[in-house]
Amino acid sequence: MKPMKQLTLLALSFALTACAGTASQVQKAPNETDIGRTESGTDANPLPPPEPTAEELLAQADESMSAHRTQEAAELLKRVIDKEPSRADARLRLARLLAEQSNPEEAFRHLTEILAGAPDHREALEQMAALLTELPDRRPQAIQFVLRALETSPDDARWLALLAELHWKTGDAASARADLNRLLTAHPEDGRACTLLAFISLEQGHFREADFHSRRAVSRLPEDAPAHHARGLALAALRPDGSDTEAVQHLKQSVALDASSPAAWFDLGRVLLRNRSCSEAEKAFRQARALIPDNKNAGMVCLALAAAVEAQKDAAGKPRFTEAEALYRQAMAALPKSPAPLTALADLKAGPMKDLREAETLYSAALSLLPEGVQQQELEKKLTAVRQRLAAEAELSAASGAEAE
Repeated sequence: MKPMKQLTLLALSFALTACAGTASQVQKAPNETDIGRTESGTDANPLPPPEPTAEELLAQADESMSAHRTQEAAELLKRVIDKEPSRADARLRLARLLAEQSNPEEAFRHLTEILAGAPDHREALEQMAALLTELPDRRPQAIQFVLRALETSPDDARWLALLAELHWKTGDAASARADLNRLLTAHPEDGRACTLLAFISLEQGHFREADFHSRRAVSRLPEDAPAHHARGLALAALRPDGSDTEAVQHLKQSVALDASSPAAWFDLGRVLLRNRSCSEAEKAFRQARALIPDNKNAGMVCLALAAAVEAQKDAAGKPRFTEAEALYRQAMAALPKSPAPLTALADLKAGPMKDLREAETLYSAALSLLPEGVQQQELEKKLTAVRQRLAAEAELSAASGAEAE
């Protein structure tokens, strides 16, 4: 019996050892935090990060705009709109970015989306109006949006002023005047109405009327840039042959109050140039040029800038004719159907530059763009004078050659 007992004890010992091994293995089994880890200790199947909310994306877009990463900001704003199409704040920001990126049509589309749901959204309408300089074909549509806004508040001064401005810019001065009279009936002291009436009067050649309205505008809005702009132009229009000192003061005040208006800088330059303040005029024209994109308005600024440069000398006392010619040619490229830059450069060539052949070519090109009338007759006289001078030079040259023989 004793050997059997020993064998039994030995078997029991082996069994206990096996159980102990199993228990040890159980204790060493990976816990839940170890599941999915690779030998290197990194997650084999990490969970994707949570999708940012619209608010978080909007905050990121604002940071990108602050850092001037405009393309990145635009993409973030588009993601906000994809999540929440009715977010007016995101569409407003995106419209501003698109306008800065020379994409006014897409900017206009986002603003119309806002106004479809909120017809009286003031900032959207004001942004839309600012876009219309580059989108003249959209002005009738913008007028409809303003009319819808007025349905909610018929005597709103800002809506009425905006409606008048849009009517004026579409060429409907009669409707613009009616809008402004309606505005002044509801708000007799409104200075914006006086300012717009002054600009409309100037455009129509009613200079006394412009003087009256611009004086009222400045008295009611002494810190308003457009009011001073209108006043300066009205004073200059009333004194075509006299001193423009007061006009210049108002125009300078206008650009001091708002340096972002190319029209005010351009008009300041024109009045300064008329008073032979060529150096100051050049500075004003260059400011206007920096604010205007490459379009026909930039061509007009180049033309005026060339005239200011032509009348000056450089630091060494030499005429700046070559620089002026380059600017005239830029104006010609920007205004291919206008005879003005061709004529101006032809005058320079026929005069101090003494390049009669080039002057003849330029005068002929300008004549081909002019309809019959007084301007055409004046240009024909200039061309005839140049050809007579060329003939005289040819005759003199032939005579000199004959004498030499």
